[in-house]
Amino acid sequence: MSISNYVRKWTYSFFVVKIIKFLRLRIFMRWTYYFIFCPKEKKKQISFYGIDAQFYINTPLELRLVETSFEERMGDERALLGGILGSLELGDVAYDIGSSIGIHTVFMAKKVSQSGKVIAFEPEDMSYNSLQTNIRLNSLKNVDLIKIALGNSFSEGMLYSSGE
Repeated sequence: MSISNYVRKWTYSFFVVKIIKFLRLRIFMRWTYYFIFCPKEKKKQISFYGIDAQFYINTPLELRLVETSFEERMGDERALLGGILGSLELGDVAYDIGSSIGIHTVFMAKKVSQSGKVIAFEPEDMSYNSLQTNIRLNSLKNVDLIKIALGNSFSEGMLYSSGE
């Protein structure tokens, strides 16, 4: 294991995360990690389920989202996305509600190909802008972006963001 992979694995360990939170160093440590591990061109190439995709990394949170979504030990995201991709076929229409930076959107759009479509919903400004960037970066023409939140009733409300 390379030193950078060891450091990556160590920084995501439960014990280290707890200490950083206790010392109130979380934002400082995220930006430090970002400056050390973010690729110079700020693009991260990911291969998953036989599909290649690129993601533009603007913030430490986006780097964390892209890295942890595809690591086996980081929760159920791999299983969830794998299940979604396994159920999609060429020409299908898929919905991504709460698209964030577009990890699921990009992979679904590539899976359904140009004969299919993905409709992505993302209300938060920074995430929506990153989603647009990632759609362009992957040259996807089969994605419709809608900047709105979805819920079980028609109403207006506050959208809270971490501010990072």
